[in-house]
Amino acid sequence: MLVRIIGNDLEPRHRKGQSHDNVRFVLDNEPELPDCEKFWIVNRIVDPDEEARIVDLLQSRGQSFHTIPFELDMAPALISFAAPGQPSTVERG
Repeated sequence: MLVRIIGNDLEPRHRKGQSHDNVRFVLDNEPELPDCEKFWIVNRIVDPDEEARIVDLLQSRGQSFHTIPFELDMAPALISFAAPGQPSTVERG
């Protein structure tokens, strides 16, 4: 089994939509792997529109996946890895 975990775009390191485009690239270019099931985890995507785009893409390609939802009330319990000078709080837009 091959499991891929898709997380948030980490701006400014990534551009908005980078995670979606990376998934699309893999789906467009990776061949079927003999005797290997592929599975995706959509992990706490903060932007609901981006999460929907990723989920729609996976569904349209018949991929198996599980979504771990982003829950704002759980954000304080998560460890923040913000770079110096970057905000350490999470806001859902």
